[in-house]
Amino acid sequence: MKIMQFNIQHGAEFYHPEKRINLPLVASVIKRFDPDIVSLNEVRGIANSGPADPTYTNQTEQLSLLTGMTGYFAPAINIKGKGLYGNALLTKFPILRSVDIPVPSPRDRYYNIHRYEDRCLLKAELDVNGKTVTVLSCHMGLNDDERVSAVVTICSELEKILTPVILMGDFNMPPDNTILDPIRARLRDVSAGFACEKCHTFPTDKPRTKIDYIFVSKDFEIINADIPGISSSDHLPHTGEIRLK
Repeated sequence: MKIMQFNIQHGAEFYHPEKRINLPLVASVIKRFDPDIVSLNEVRGIANSGPADPTYTNQTEQLSLLTGMTGYFAPAINIKGKGLYGNALLTKFPILRSVDIPVPSPRDRYYNIHRYEDRCLLKAELDVNGKTVTVLSCHMGLNDDERVSAVVTICSELEKILTPVILMGDFNMPPDNTILDPIRARLRDVSAGFACEKCHTFPTDKPRTKIDYIFVSKDFEIINADIPGISSSDHLPHTGEIRLK
């Protein structure tokens, strides 16, 4: 199966001078690689009540229609006067169950207070040709204490999961950050051993760091991985091809 991790920056067109929202362009990037499962970050949604920014639409539903895939949205933030913001999943496989898991926000904030943001972990069980596969999608914070909280949350979930696992997301830290070690102890980075292992994903025009990842459990054979230089967003997408053993 083909998988993709993509921070879409709410559909903002990276090379447009006004950064207009262009979801058909996002969909065209996704369809170019024909993935079976896509993890998306920085996705906008509609709040249930209160005034809303007209640019906050149901982007998951729109991308689902544009790609022909089933969509699921996991909101992490309800921005007052605007709408929802979070992670999303697109897939060609049936979604059996799905849940949003809040990532606890650090109580004592030692870093730039304005850089803190509520985060969540999207968890979905898919029917992959008769076998259940659990997909996790996350967008970690900009501060180390936020990232530690996210890794603890992820590892806690991994201990409960009895199915094959795919973890994807924008982790906002480079591969040599030791905060990643608990995840690396449990899952494999699909890029390891491939040319893209040291490829950078951000920013799109002058990539200088790798912060987007795909990890899988030992249940999968890793066939290929890539970070293609094609994007609509400020992040390059990360793709991979895996097979259930």
